[in-house]
Amino acid sequence: MCAAGTLAREKAAPGMKLGRCGPRLENHEAWGPQYMFFKKPKTDNWRSYTSDKEGFRVLFPGVVERRFQSLMGQDDGKSPGTAVYVCNRGSFLSTLIYQVGVTRVMEYFGPPEEFLQTAVREMMVSLNDAQLLSAQFITFKNYPAVEYQVEIKGHFKIDGIVVLISNTIYNLSVLYSPKRANSYREFVDSFEIL
Repeated sequence: MCAAGTLAREKAAPGMKLGRCGPRLENHEAWGPQYMFFKKPKTDNWRSYTSDKEGFRVLFPGVVERRFQSLMGQDDGKSPGTAVYVCNRGSFLSTLIYQVGVTRVMEYFGPPEEFLQTAVREMMVSLNDAQLLSAQFITFKNYPAVEYQVEIKGHFKIDGIVVLISNTIYNLSVLYSPKRANSYREFVDSFEIL
């Protein structure tokens, strides 16, 4: 069992199944009830965003900002480092942030599942007062991945997926206020590698 599963097992919500990586929902449709009282957001005004540097395309609901950081690499799309693409559609009282994080590493050892577990574990360490609600290994567009849901301080949630492609981790996520409808599934499903 992964470390995230050990932490999450202790706080599993009623009705959740326990998987290798802690509590999980039987299927993605089970995440739906929290949205059932909200009108589904329109995605027809979303725009395709292409990053030739990081080699992906995805739909975003507005203007995208890019940030890059690295201790030793250059911003060349090949060197180790992290680029984050953010689209903030929220307001002061209602958070809604769509994000694609791209982390390139020199190389990794071991099975992809272990590397993905480490990525989720490191993400959880970086979040203050966060609880992993679910994490499940899946195959996403023919690549190994972990789909997850996180609650932060009881005020925000994150739905996301961490995908491993070669030596690059793509973390697609939506941070939102629990009462705010979002288009997580449409966002994630629009993602493609170039």
